[in-house]
Amino acid sequence: KMASLVHMCLVYVCGNMNDILKMPIDLNCLNQELLSELSNMLTVDVLDELNDRKDKLVSRIYMRKLEELLLEEDKMITRCTYCGKLFALRNRRKMVCPKAKIYIDYHGNVIAEHVPMSKWDMNKF
Repeated sequence: KMASLVHMCLVYVCGNMNDILKMPIDLNCLNQELLSELSNMLTVDVLDELNDRKDKLVSRIYMRKLEELLLEEDKMITRCTYCGKLFALRNRRKMVCPKAKIYIDYHGNVIAEHVPMSKWDMNKF
């Protein structure tokens, strides 16, 4: 029963977000699980329309949406070992790294691609 009550509350919050953000309440008590649920229920277009002048909640929901997007393997962002630039893993083969070791493949193509840093953490960046 508690899960259905939480879901009903989140639906209410999503439908009345602007009014809730105007109220003098502290929304820092929402944990990551609730933020994930809210981010799944709200679209980016709806988030853009919200008026959160004191930044109580909207930036945290945006951050959660971004984290969920970047958890997908092909959309993961990492940093190059050689040049230090950020790149998406799925674009690795398409991009040229100016400081990478150059090698020639079997077809005679010159290749210098980014190499991801093994211990780089996006959250610390």
